[in-house]
Amino acid sequence: MMLVSIWSNGIWLLQLRGQVILLKLVLLGLILLQPLYHAELFITVIVLSGLISHAPGNTRYYSLLYGRRIDSIP
Repeated sequence: MMLVSIWSNGIWLLQLRGQVILLKLVLLGLILLQPLYHAELFITVIVLSGLISHAPGNTRYYSLLYGRRIDSIP
């Protein structure tokens, strides 16, 4: 689904919802490198998932690069 979102509209990478998913992938990759912290990393991924999925649209579509909500590429 992530690749389809990127292919159809690359703006997804600029929005907070896309950036959080990329962060979650990095954290899941760290589980392989830091097995001592696998529980903490996994819980962090779950918490991030819950926060971003239940966040209002203004938060999910916020761009850290532009400092505001973006719905299309300016």
